[in-house]
Amino acid sequence: MKILFDTNSLVFLANDSANKAVVEIFNNPKHEKYYSVASIWELVIKTMMNKVDLGVKIERFEEDLNVNGVRKLDISTRHIYGLQRLKDIHKDPFDRIMVSQAITEGMEFITSDDRLSAYSDCVRYFPKTK
Repeated sequence: MKILFDTNSLVFLANDSANKAVVEIFNNPKHEKYYSVASIWELVIKTMMNKVDLGVKIERFEEDLNVNGVRKLDISTRHIYGLQRLKDIHKDPFDRIMVSQAITEGMEFITSDDRLSAYSDCVRYFPKTK
């Protein structure tokens, strides 16, 4: 199964505060794991605004994802066109493009934002646990 992790899930995994089920999904070798380039974009902005502290430079964070077998999913025009099919539920452009990517690519989308579940059955909500 192909899994796309949202930005918060990636941060929670990195700082050991992810939901146990998310850790199990992440560690399951049967899953193809992905992160969106939108997550890197979002994290650069949030670290510049001091809203997120990764503890490492963003380049190292991304390198660690790659080392752990998480593949980068670039944004394509298909993903952008997919935005037109999304209901007007959530205003965050980063979350919206990642949901569109997951739907377009036939992936499950792992998120800690319960509002995103209303977009599609492919969205799986897991709250932060720590």
